[in-house]
Amino acid sequence: MKLSKLLSKIIVLMPLVLLGGCATSTDYKSSAVQFLFSERDDTAKSAQIPILTLPMNVGIAFVPETGHYRTGDSRRLLPTLSSLTESDRTALMDEIGAQLKKYEFVKSVIQIPSEYMAVNGGFDNLERIKTTFNVDVITLVSFSQSQFVDKDISAIAYLTIIGALIVPGEINDTRTVLDAVCYHITGQRMILGASGDSNIRSRATPINILDQIRKDSLEGFKQANKNLALNLNQQLELLGAAICNSTGDFQIMCEPGYSGVGSLKKGAVCSVEPLRADKVLVKKSERKLYLKKGQRTLKEYNISLGKNPVGDKEREGDCRTPEGIYILDWRNRNSHFYKAIHISYPNREDISSARSRGVSPGGMVMIHGVPNYFSWTKWYFRSRDWTNGCIAVSNTEMDEIWAYVPDGTIIEIQP
Repeated sequence: MKLSKLLSKIIVLMPLVLLGGCATSTDYKSSAVQFLFSERDDTAKSAQIPILTLPMNVGIAFVPETGHYRTGDSRRLLPTLSSLTESDRTALMDEIGAQLKKYEFVKSVIQIPSEYMAVNGGFDNLERIKTTFNVDVITLVSFSQSQFVDKDISAIAYLTIIGALIVPGEINDTRTVLDAVCYHITGQRMILGASGDSNIRSRATPINILDQIRKDSLEGFKQANKNLALNLNQQLELLGAAICNSTGDFQIMCEPGYSGVGSLKKGAVCSVEPLRADKVLVKKSERKLYLKKGQRTLKEYNISLGKNPVGDKEREGDCRTPEGIYILDWRNRNSHFYKAIHISYPNREDISSARSRGVSPGGMVMIHGVPNYFSWTKWYFRSRDWTNGCIAVSNTEMDEIWAYVPDGTIIEIQP
């Protein structure tokens, strides 16, 4: 009888001994700072003034985790935390996306699957996401969660994109920080940032400690996300006011047919003067067209040229794209191609040069989209030089050029 009582005491006391001793924590962390800047070198593109195209298509993605850490006594029976599942991440992003969608200046919110986010991917990773998902702005969500199981007091320090957050640890604490930063991808500039934190205090017997820790982990993320939503809402209010009052560190462009933005929630509308290009620059060797405003590049596009792309245009039928400085002088909405803006070729010099060779200089050189009768094979026209000397872009890009470039704009076509 005495032996059985002694064994029962040993069995009961063993978990308590293993759970005692030095403070131990298990942590999961991801960092927007590390994702964006850890592998950036001196040759990286410098930040530019963001050009916000309204309404915005906003991507939202979780930053890849940087590791799972455990500190303290290695004899502890503290379980390994499970990272957030994809469904957990989707639910959290749904709540953040709901905040973004309340505002008139947000057109859509697109969740980026985790497999598209590379560890320490930086802005090169974001540029690929921009192309794949057609987003100019992305909200990066990062987190830190530490769980303490001990009588000692510990602390964690989490570096957010907008500052350091230091919180003390207590018995059976689950400390969670969620950080959301909104970046303009091309400009490589932060537009806004917000954080939310939570502290779950609980007690558990040695028998149910594993289940309790898992419950505390998920509940910690839920509560931190609620606090994040409140802070994010405040930052979005400020962004809306900055857009309306032109007080933000960015420029505004409006999509065709879009004339205003919600200063606060949907329905509260203010007018915005759309930003227009004052020059179009074409670099034939790069197959690039740039919309310029002073020294700044507002937009850039991949282009297709004439079927004989190298060299200046000399005569009608040579299938070359002209080189020089011209004017975009008129436009045709009902052309055989998807919209067309006329380039003022030939000028006097072109005509004189052609006459000296006894040939016609040609004409009707345009910037246009794909042929209307081949719109179902748009992919074909993006992969080659196919025009008779015109400059071709996609139909979506033609809509933007049509809206941002007024008649009378200078176009410079370089070799």
